[in-house]
Amino acid sequence: MKKIQIILLTIFASFLLFTNNVSADSISCSNRYLTLVNPVRGRSLWSDKTLKPLFSQSLAAQKYGFPVTWLLQYDALTDQEVTNTIKGFSKDELGLFLEISKTLADESGVNYPENLKWSNPGAVFLSAYSQSERRLLIDTLYSKFKNVFGYYPKSVGAWWIDSYSLNYIKQKYGLSTILIVADQKTTDSYGVWGQWWGYPYFPSKYNVLIPGDQRNSLGSVVIQWAQRDPVKAYGEGPGNSNFSLQANDYIRNGQNTDYFESLVSSYLDCQNPLGQITIGMETGMEAVGFQSEYENQLKYLSSLSSLKTVTMSSFAERYKSVYKNSFPTIKIGDWSLNLQNRENSSLGDTVNYNTGVSFADYFLSDKSNFLDRTLPVAGPKSSGSYFPWFLITIIILGIYSCVKKHKMVFATSLLFVMTAFSLIFRSQVIFGWRIFYGPVLNNISLIQAILPVIVFSVLLFPYSKLKKRHKDINLLMCLLPLSFGLDRILSFLRYSKSGGIYFFGILIERIHLIGITFGNHSFTFLNEKLSIGGALSLSKFPFDKVWRNTTFYIVFYSLAHIFLAIIIYLLVRKLPSKVKIAIVSVLSIFFIAYLFWIFGFDPRVILPVTN
Repeated sequence: MKKIQIILLTIFASFLLFTNNVSADSISCSNRYLTLVNPVRGRSLWSDKTLKPLFSQSLAAQKYGFPVTWLLQYDALTDQEVTNTIKGFSKDELGLFLEISKTLADESGVNYPENLKWSNPGAVFLSAYSQSERRLLIDTLYSKFKNVFGYYPKSVGAWWIDSYSLNYIKQKYGLSTILIVADQKTTDSYGVWGQWWGYPYFPSKYNVLIPGDQRNSLGSVVIQWAQRDPVKAYGEGPGNSNFSLQANDYIRNGQNTDYFESLVSSYLDCQNPLGQITIGMETGMEAVGFQSEYENQLKYLSSLSSLKTVTMSSFAERYKSVYKNSFPTIKIGDWSLNLQNRENSSLGDTVNYNTGVSFADYFLSDKSNFLDRTLPVAGPKSSGSYFPWFLITIIILGIYSCVKKHKMVFATSLLFVMTAFSLIFRSQVIFGWRIFYGPVLNNISLIQAILPVIVFSVLLFPYSKLKKRHKDINLLMCLLPLSFGLDRILSFLRYSKSGGIYFFGILIERIHLIGITFGNHSFTFLNEKLSIGGALSLSKFPFDKVWRNTTFYIVFYSLAHIFLAIIIYLLVRKLPSKVKIAIVSVLSIFFIAYLFWIFGFDPRVILPVTN
């Protein structure tokens, strides 16, 4: 009997060992990666405002020799205790967490919506700001990071990052890896939906949720925060989205480490050429209450001998080495993922990818209290097409001018039309949207092609009649485009009235006012730095009202500068040559400043391409 019991126990133990080995072998293959990422916001938002959360998370990873990627938000970068501590984590990678705070906005000279909660999408994401404001915010972030650590980071993260910002970062600073939130429909005041389900990808330049091919890929790698359960997380609200790899999520859903282990296996199994999971905790926030479960996660992951732990940028290098030339179809549970679409027949989900279409926030700020980023993009029906036919018109006019010896008229008309109507010539069709910087015009390509012809014709007749009688007619021709330089001077002027006191001055560097106040028998010189809100409250010349009105912009705006050029010409034509050259030189400087100014404008209106 004892022998039988021993035999049965031996068989049972072997069975247990065998089943455990099967479980381990199911992810015992190459190219399985763990990326530990800890976002670090400013300590004003931490539950535990000491440095203990930093040390706790770091020590938990160090116990197993795991490198960590720390993504620092601006307020954390300005906290010397935090940065000095993180500098001591020598094995780890440091990157940027692209959430906007009032401190960052103020330092960047950008108006921050102080009436909103810090986590509101209309305040916290770069997409809540205009293109020019995003550039300022990003430049401030990167400059601060380099001042603190001596180099520019390779990795960034936020729960949402618009593609305009990503392109700007990529081109100016370089970008290896991007962390955004995994699919969630209606959680935390924003919905992100339609990307590859939990699997890394190269995003399209135009839309961060769409996997790009070799032609239109941004070249960086997207990984996802809180990768979701392939089945249970499908649906609305946190009741579904909390079925994720995040300790705070699944614990709140009544799950434990066993659930975590099962979810890990679905992402790291061997059916795909590569497997990857992102694990981490928001330092000082969720990490405070779920540190023990985080340590349970790391303990389990350390037992997977085939799993390699790498930082965000290191993972990007490995991902690129696996997917150099092509992508096979990726399988995550019942999800089928490829460059054309993602599909889950059992859940009835299919998202087709149009790589030439962007979200509207590529161009315009989104101040909504709920950030909706759902594929397919609701607005555009196609990427659309646009051709700058005005280039053909200009070439034809140039050839005609050379033959007929009207080179001066051609040069002047070309400069004038490109300056006077620069906002029209910047308008185009791109990424599924009709983009307007000035007035909204149908048939924008046709209008752009006609305008050079009209201006050339208008200038040709008087020039032909006057050039023999007026030796200085070429001076007038030069002044026609140069007159727009005065607009740049006018753009700096600010004025206001309050309680019988008048303010008048010049605003430089967005918030620095130099001027005077007068009224009520007083007169004072001003030289002070204003708040962003104070600077914005000052009145200025209403260029925007002129440029958005088609008739005023195309007819009266250009005519006003023709008359202005004539007035300047009459005032200076009898002056000594050296004086005239000096005046033209000064106007040329302001003319160039005007061009930089006008070509830095943000899009004003976008309309979807519908055909």
